[in-house]
Amino acid sequence: MNEIEKKYGLKPGQVTADNKFGVQVARCIGACGLAPAVVIDEEVHGKLTAAEIHEKIHSKIAVL
Repeated sequence: MNEIEKKYGLKPGQVTADNKFGVQVARCIGACGLAPAVVIDEEVHGKLTAAEIHEKIHSKIAVL
């Protein structure tokens, strides 16, 4: 979360001005074996580093 906040200037519950990217926090996404995990466009990604999460987010945003 700290890295996402630094890179995108978004805190949990906020979205970008163009409404294309938002950040939400969940206690459970039903994927404990994949922790730490992130959900991007309804797809679960697990065991990622902060850099890998940034790359996945960046590739999705670039498409939008």
